[in-house]
Amino acid sequence: MKNVVIKSIGNAKPQTVNALAETFAVDKSALLKLVYSAPAVFLKNVDEATAKKAEQLLKELGFEAEIKNDDFQIPPSSELYDIALYLDEPHKLHTVAQQLADFCGMKPDGALQLLLNDPATVLGNVSYNTALALQKRVDAEVMISNPLKANYTITISDGDPIRMQNFYMLAQQLGLNIKGRKVTSLTYNQMQNLLQQIKDSSLLRIVNEDFIRYRVVLNRFDKNNPASVQFLIQTIGMPDELVSRLEHYLPVYIEESLAAYNAVRLFENCKKAGLECTVEPVPFEKYHLKVEIHSNPSQVKKIVEPFFGEMEINTKVWRTPKPMTGILNRLLASRLERIGCRVEPEYT
Repeated sequence: MKNVVIKSIGNAKPQTVNALAETFAVDKSALLKLVYSAPAVFLKNVDEATAKKAEQLLKELGFEAEIKNDDFQIPPSSELYDIALYLDEPHKLHTVAQQLADFCGMKPDGALQLLLNDPATVLGNVSYNTALALQKRVDAEVMISNPLKANYTITISDGDPIRMQNFYMLAQQLGLNIKGRKVTSLTYNQMQNLLQQIKDSSLLRIVNEDFIRYRVVLNRFDKNNPASVQFLIQTIGMPDELVSRLEHYLPVYIEESLAAYNAVRLFENCKKAGLECTVEPVPFEKYHLKVEIHSNPSQVKKIVEPFFGEMEINTKVWRTPKPMTGILNRLLASRLERIGCRVEPEYT
């Protein structure tokens, strides 16, 4: 007897699950869950002819599959992960939304709404192999986290003072780390315990800290240190002429958004090159943009109106009328910088 194993979703689309379910008379929802948690056994203890038929069909549909003998040990349940996406190139927002929709079997508008969140958590309780498959199929960085091992930040919104006070009192009683309106570094169990004791969680926002992005800030450097200058030019990619006058613009971001492990690695490399840097988290809160207009205001007007509607722009320094999420701000900023504007984030 043979076993048929789905190793990964590969290039298959979720819609193909319907064909599989009908062909092999299995439950569609259970099959979809199995596909996203692969590697997993699709068929167990079947004859060789059925196994070959199933393997061929799976591969034709785009799955990674293989046949195992009857002495094959069924793989234990693997760790399940949550997945978030980060777009290095915000102009690809709609492209990635379509790619994500194809991968998840949803409408592009629904995928777009997921990407507009900050962080853009797009899948939950899926296998590592599914994360790897998604990385091959989207023009974005895939961040993965085991939710049971992650730490969490809970932020309470400005609202009813009594609710806010009750939240802080409860957090203090539980010995949690309070910073401003945030409770940080919560384990999964601590987070669940806190939520269970709060009757109304509508004012709370929960963020998996594995999805926090970090900036690397250059504070000081010696322009007479060859190692520092070489690092800025060759590794960071700064033009020679900018490095020579960089000290007049410090502090500056040398990387604006990195996953934690990449930020730490860059920080250590900067330190070895004689650069004085700090690493700071990128806030998830919505924010405004401050725009210094160095081009025709009519060009700026044309770019910003799809985001905010019709408006007049008749000043050299302009501030966006309402805060937006990170991806929308980065998309708008990239378009404005392309026409010569200088753009800076403004957090409230």
